[in-house]
Amino acid sequence: MGTPQTADSGDDIIKVHIHLGSRGVAGPVVFAPLDLTMGERDNDLAIVAPDGIIGGTLSGIWTLSEGLQDQLGNLKSEQLYVNIHSSRFLANGELRGQITKAPEPTMLVGLALVGTVGFLISKRQRN
Repeated sequence: MGTPQTADSGDDIIKVHIHLGSRGVAGPVVFAPLDLTMGERDNDLAIVAPDGIIGGTLSGIWTLSEGLQDQLGNLKSEQLYVNIHSSRFLANGELRGQITKAPEPTMLVGLALVGTVGFLISKRQRN
């Protein structure tokens, strides 16, 4: 998939899957953008690893025609997780991360405003 970042071939990414399952519970694959054991790679998948660091960014597009439509309810209820399989941890995966909702920007602004008002009130009461 490109230039290896380390001399250890055991840490090479072999599969990237999205699974159905609650936090901490293993479940079936519902989308497989990368599975080199089967010779499959989604054209929208990008794995970017900047020079000089061990790490990188994984990004892609999951469309309705690829099964997203069937998983929208599970996505909204945080019942999906990403599993990255390496050569060393091919069966169960090396990294797992539950897909969760990101806070909306308006909510963050509201929290910042409440915090600022609270700070000003406490400062005024001290004076």
